[in-house]
Amino acid sequence: EARTIIMLWARAAKAANTSAASVIVQGQLVKQTQSAYPRATLVLSRSFWGSARDGRHEPFTPIPHKSPVMMSKPVDCFEHLASGSNVFIHGGGATPAPLVEGLAKGAVKYNVTDIKLHHIHLEGPAHFLNEECRDRFRSNSLFIGGNCRTAVNAGEADATPVFLQEIAQLFRRKVIPIDVAIVHLSPPDKHGYCTMGKFCFSTHNDGWFVHVIFAS
Repeated sequence: EARTIIMLWARAAKAANTSAASVIVQGQLVKQTQSAYPRATLVLSRSFWGSARDGRHEPFTPIPHKSPVMMSKPVDCFEHLASGSNVFIHGGGATPAPLVEGLAKGAVKYNVTDIKLHHIHLEGPAHFLNEECRDRFRSNSLFIGGNCRTAVNAGEADATPVFLQEIAQLFRRKVIPIDVAIVHLSPPDKHGYCTMGKFCFSTHNDGWFVHVIFAS
């Protein structure tokens, strides 16, 4: 299997007028040559997927000594949310609407303040822009949606102009350090695995390098 993919990688590199830089299988370097693109890396593994250069890998197996805590009410998820946190919210068609509402209610219930929210366009009501939440949240749209546009125009929320493909870099390089991720997942399958579905262009990079993940 590895040999076949190495060949395909080499053919693709040759077609692009270069040669394969490196191929990594299960964390082991199995092929390396000179390349016009020396940072190009192909990672083959059933356990990890990510950037082999900087050592960050996505966990595809359970993290030792960690297990999810099931909550029946979204508002109770945020009892221990610390004031001053930077929070990423899954957006677009994967907006976790129950958790967005629970976040707003939880901030009021548990007196959480100075929360910075980072997201692209969110579907459904932006409860964190309600009057009772205005002094608790500051929204930062990385792609402005209709439910935040009025607040941005009024100076009550922020917007950061950025290409969609560069959003993950803001989080990964700690330009915007993320403490908490609020994401949408499918129900677990018979093996306990979930999927982020079709809308995971930056979330799969953001979600694994935070202190806490809330998912619905």
